Amino acid sequence: MAKKNDIDALITEKIALMDNAEFVDLVSELEKTLSVYVQNWYREKYGETKNMTVSERLTYMATQVNALEKKLVDLINKSKPFTEGIGQYMRKFEQIGKLNVRLHKKMSNIDVDDLVKLATKQQTELVGDIAGTVVGRIKKNLTDPLREIFIKPVKKMIYSNILAGTPATEMVGILQEFIEGDKDTFGKIARWGDQITRDSIREYDGAINNMIKDEYGLNAFRYIGSLVRDSRPLCVHIITTYDGDMTYEQLEEVLDKYSDSPGVMPGTTVENFTQHAGGYNCRHDVLPYYRPDAKET
Repeated sequence: MAKKNDIDALITEKIALMDNAEFVDLVSELEKTLSVYVQNWYREKYGETKNMTVSERLTYMATQVNALEKKLVDLINKSKPFTEGIGQYMRKFEQIGKLNVRLHKKMSNIDVDDLVKLATKQQTELVGDIAGTVVGRIKKNLTDPLREIFIKPVKKMIYSNILAGTPATEMVGILQEFIEGDKDTFGKIARWGDQITRDSIREYDGAINNMIKDEYGLNAFRYIGSLVRDSRPLCVHIITTYDGDMTYEQLEEVLDKYSDSPGVMPGTTVENFTQHAGGYNCRHDVLPYYRPDAKET
């Protein structure tokens, strides 16, 4: 194996490349745009209903909220920063493929360039269309929850506050906090954007590395990433017990213990752990390599 410092430098480069903070920032900007639109919309519609009875106001707002939903989806789809952000994020997939080539050469002295190129060229067939449709998945998974975690709650909040007689200024503040979150947390859409982009790029990277593991009989792996306050028990165990460096044989025993642990995807096995890692929105990356003193998987 090459010098540890050289490998660690490449791993650090990969961690930085997989970071989605820039994209999440763009989503947060979009979220603020949506928040301002909703607040202004509410002020306008509330003013139009000030002389109505509660029953009339509810009926009127029901039709207006349906139109609001269509407008918000349209704002997302036509957002230039958001669309350009997806394009910038997509370019990371090719960069990660090239970085994996360098890592496997350093760690296991194998040339995976042709395999990575093939996977990149035939993404749909070889990696379960993970990267091939990621743009659509990101858009879909940001607009679908818009209805479930954004529009529906907004509708409910509007209706309940009309019944309660909540003043417009107070209601605007309630809507803003609901949409944008606070200084310590992402807003509703940014939180979802964070998870879907993190999972998509890790799935893609994991799928290619899983192919490399199987093709070359790699029998060990580095578990890349640090621990945070709410790290999952499985991740904590791998990092603290094995220092993030273990064989797939050792992993089998660990998964037997932690298969039902919080966050672990159902059906996670030794065979697919390289792709699934610690589960949904896991911040760790599995990098397989060949260890001479370990059994092949």
